[in-house]
Amino acid sequence: MLPLRSSSSSTTSSPSLSQRINTATRATHTHLNALIISLLPLALPPHNSDPTIYARGIEHILPIYKAFEGAFRLLLLRQDFGQKAVGERMSRMHIPRLERTERLSADLGSILRGVKEHQRQGRESRPEVADIDCKGGEKLQRPSHLAIFASCIHDSVYKKPHLLLAYTWLLYMALFSGGRYIRQKLQQAGPGFWDSAEYRDGSVRLGEKGEERVVDDFLSFWTFEGEEDGEDIKADFKRQFQDVEMALTGLEKDEVVQEAVFIMQSIIRMVKEIAEDVGGEHARSCQKQLARMSGEDDRHGRLEIQRTDELSMHWLLLKHVLPMGMAELIAGAGRALAIGMESCLGSTVGGRVKGE
Repeated sequence: MLPLRSSSSSTTSSPSLSQRINTATRATHTHLNALIISLLPLALPPHNSDPTIYARGIEHILPIYKAFEGAFRLLLLRQDFGQKAVGERMSRMHIPRLERTERLSADLGSILRGVKEHQRQGRESRPEVADIDCKGGEKLQRPSHLAIFASCIHDSVYKKPHLLLAYTWLLYMALFSGGRYIRQKLQQAGPGFWDSAEYRDGSVRLGEKGEERVVDDFLSFWTFEGEEDGEDIKADFKRQFQDVEMALTGLEKDEVVQEAVFIMQSIIRMVKEIAEDVGGEHARSCQKQLARMSGEDDRHGRLEIQRTDELSMHWLLLKHVLPMGMAELIAGAGRALAIGMESCLGSTVGGRVKGE
């Protein structure tokens, strides 16, 4: 989901900060793309009849955007950037039209209202929907590592505001590259998938207006205001990013690159957890079908996977349920993380003073 090319072509031998970030995160970026491309179809028809799985995925993303965007706004309010030159340039880099927290929260709320209405009609039961926090507020059964990541964002950014460059570059630029591919695939699911209650009686035609409503009500996270689909916003952001970079010291740039590697490590872990969640959902579905076919009593409607067998039975199931090679992709994420860390330490922060 990250742009592999630099935001600008350097005329010197010294790479720009965006180039250094891309180089340090290249391996994890490639691995993350493979994970997402493999997982995304499992959240859509024909594998799922409503967007519950998608909602569970973006529920992991919301706290991340909320944490770093909230920290950015608070620092702007306090003007607590350390150096005056950095603060002035960071203020210009804050582009309200880029912010995603409010859009993501609204999308999640719209999806959950539709799914819960679907459940109320008795058409399908998804008890896990009640565990999703559509407002991004108090944590509800959120993975512990995600809560730690959100906390680390606050701590890191308040202590070293220049680390915001790592978050903005990775999490905003992703929306202009892989994000557009994801949006296209999500739209292809059709209006009836996103809001089945609205369309089940046939009173609203599934045409162009329906597609527009899907984007406005359920997929606004992936869209931008204006007629250029965000290209003007992206160009402005890149200019301001380069401007802030010019005010940073060499050590501060090194710290930004290190933070970028940490961000990618955290996102890979998050996607792995989503992958296991999706795989478990399909495993439970397969178990129900097998129980019905064999006449077994499956009153609980779920596959009991004991924690003690997690490394054996659970992964065996995932390998059979997920697309070919998907379990290996998930299990191999650690290798990509190690490669990314080696790249960071070997090529971007080699000049740092030992012990710092």
